Amino acid sequence: MDSNITVLFVDDDEMNCKVFKRYFSKISDIEILTALSAENAIELLKQAECTIKIIISDQRMPQTKGHQLLDHCRTFSPEVFRVLTSANQEEVEALFKNPELTGTIQEYIAKPWDFKQILEVIYSAVR
Repeated sequence: MDSNITVLFVDDDEMNCKVFKRYFSKISDIEILTALSAENAIELLKQAECTIKIIISDQRMPQTKGHQLLDHCRTFSPEVFRVLTSANQEEVEALFKNPELTGTIQEYIAKPWDFKQILEVIYSAVR
């Protein structure tokens, strides 16, 4: 395992980004980058493409949805592990049934978050 795991967290809700970053700042081997939109996330991926190991994106964001961002990531940064988070289980189930999105979402984390589960996903993704 790398000594530092860089995770890009994407959510249009700034408070969610702050909570996520604050929680994981307590864990020494995880570095959190945040983006408030898919467009910001794509720019960060371009800048830090060799260091970002995992992207965790909210599904419901204005303009570009989380699954669209993860699909872009699958194409342009396939080495990055892709995680979707959402409070809308039905919407996520429909995404998993869409054959065009096979392989886009590698893991799903339901809201409200269980930070222990997120930590497990992060560590298992880099093994």
